[in-house]
Amino acid sequence: MYGTTPAKYHGSFGITQIKEAVMPAQAFAVEFMMTFILVFAYVANLEPKRVDMGSTSMSVSLAVVLGHVFAESTSAKENQ
Repeated sequence: MYGTTPAKYHGSFGITQIKEAVMPAQAFAVEFMMTFILVFAYVANLEPKRVDMGSTSMSVSLAVVLGHVFAESTSAKENQ
């Protein structure tokens, strides 16, 4: 990708950066919450007595979408 992109776009290409108005502690808290929600949804699907309200993959996917929507304000990224 880097080789096919024009040189004027190489500055922060592929680098995860937080916005200038966000402190590193705030970005860490958002990353922590995103990871917690994702792991919680995954582990909840492992419970054998859980009553499924649809697809197990749908609940994990919604946790990922929720994390991305929540983190948009800080430019945080959820590593998967």
